[in-house]
Amino acid sequence: MSMTSSSRVSILPLALLLSGCRVVAPDSPRPAPVQASKPRPAAPVSLESAELKSVQARRFDPARDQRFGRKIKAPGAAVRIDVRTARSLGNLAGSAAPVILVNGERLLDTFPIAQDHLVAIHPDRAKLREINEVKVVWLGRHQPETQRPLTFRLGDIR
Repeated sequence: MSMTSSSRVSILPLALLLSGCRVVAPDSPRPAPVQASKPRPAAPVSLESAELKSVQARRFDPARDQRFGRKIKAPGAAVRIDVRTARSLGNLAGSAAPVILVNGERLLDTFPIAQDHLVAIHPDRAKLREINEVKVVWLGRHQPETQRPLTFRLGDIR
């Protein structure tokens, strides 16, 4: 008994089916050609600095400020800094982010609360000066930092 088959079955359709190729009849309608769309220009970014309206510093309260201070090792030494900007910061969803600067130190865990309200936790009150300068700078966007910084006194922290 022979193991070869004497039937004349072509394996080409089976091979095309298994390889994912589609066989199209010559008289079937062709799909519409795909036209490349032009990329939309990015929304213009204002190159104005984020000027400040107010700054407030107060003691870190773990119960109230829990979402901001997850990485705080010494909650008793931490200070919460609230900054209100003179104008809206615009669209905060993206790769750029506003960051609060205190005496030139970037507080990388700055959280936007509203379009004009930022909060950051300074981890060590002992590093603050008697008079502290506060600015806002954008990371990931070529935009100048605050031109007219505000200040708060160490004695004003409640």
